[in-house]
Amino acid sequence: MPRGRVIVVGGSGALGSLLLTEARAAARPAVGTCLHHPGPGLVRFDCLNGRLADLGAPGPGDCVYLLSAMTAPDQVCDHPDEAKNLNVTAILRLADEALAGGARVVFVSTEYVFDGETGGYAEDATPNPTTLYGRFKVEAETRLLRAGGNLCILRTGLTVSPRAADACAVARTHASLLKPGARMAHDNVFSLTDAGDVARALLMLADAPVTGIVHCVASPEVSRTQLADWIIADSRHGGRMGYATVSWADIAFREPRPRRSFMVSRRLGPDLGLQPIAPRLAVRRKVALLDDAIDREAAS
Repeated sequence: MPRGRVIVVGGSGALGSLLLTEARAAARPAVGTCLHHPGPGLVRFDCLNGRLADLGAPGPGDCVYLLSAMTAPDQVCDHPDEAKNLNVTAILRLADEALAGGARVVFVSTEYVFDGETGGYAEDATPNPTTLYGRFKVEAETRLLRAGGNLCILRTGLTVSPRAADACAVARTHASLLKPGARMAHDNVFSLTDAGDVARALLMLADAPVTGIVHCVASPEVSRTQLADWIIADSRHGGRMGYATVSWADIAFREPRPRRSFMVSRRLGPDLGLQPIAPRLAVRRKVALLDDAIDREAAS
């Protein structure tokens, strides 16, 4: 039987656009939405007021991905009502509409649902967020799971985009290391996963009989200083880079941020047969792209 559509709410973001690329490469009918960042093939859609029926009512065989969110923790703090409307209220309303039509729902969540005191959080670990952003994600997760149905929640941590122009953890650290005054916390430990692998896991979830929570993270975990050292070692501009080693407690945040937020996955391999590439390889590939971009700009 023909496979249904892939409907990506939030298709203009780095992860959403990679998911759309994977879907189209697999000859899967795909619809991607945008609001403030239009792009080729994307449909303008306001999550706060729009209905999925505006995109063609989703039905059996279709999979609706809910990626749209306000993700910057400080922005969420500054605009709590707006953030809750988007990150919780709109998500739940769109999920209800999709499920009522017989479609599958995949919601993307984050390691920010954990407090980061211990690290190594598996899918069955109890969330305890320290930020408003994390609390909104937990609220959405909890209410989705309570409602039940044909849905899956995929959590991931920091990602590495395989495209030079996309911002990601490696791109931001690469840029910071080229500026004076860079500081890296030796005790900040996180999951670092190739975004292409996350996109592939998401596409697999369109048809896989998997419900509940799945973590899509690479292993092993990575510290902030380790990431910086990798970038310096791999970069042709490493001689210009440097940083001061500090503790996580030395860095001021508006809210407490999880220090050791890294997750582990007990379901990704058994349920989807996917093993993300090693973080070290993902970093090396991204650094080469970033260096090429710098060199092209210098030569122009």
